Amino acid sequence: MGLVAAALTGQSRQFNLTEPAEGRLTREQVQAWYQEMARKRKARTETESASGSYSPPSKGGGYLSSEHSSGADPPGESAIELLERQRRERQGRERRKTDDAIKRFLELGRKVGKKE
Repeated sequence: MGLVAAALTGQSRQFNLTEPAEGRLTREQVQAWYQEMARKRKARTETESASGSYSPPSKGGGYLSSEHSSGADPPGESAIELLERQRRERQGRERRKTDDAIKRFLELGRKVGKKE
């Protein structure tokens, strides 16, 4: 036990445990960084909500006022339509699985009923 105590005592002399290690941030520096990030996030959301438009100012209007000569839909609409179609397909598969399970259950009940 004395050997461990001596080793620990020797180690504690080599390291200063009251000051942060070199290259590490202090508590105050970390807090200041988080406060700065919060300030930037708040400023960014305030400017986005104040403008009300997400189109670049040089272009104006964005998808709402521009003509699409290629007939392409704006990205948001096609993604929404895709999600809706996938949802309907998933619901159809689930409905078919449920119907199949009910049919198998009823057939099994008939077979068991005939045996008795």
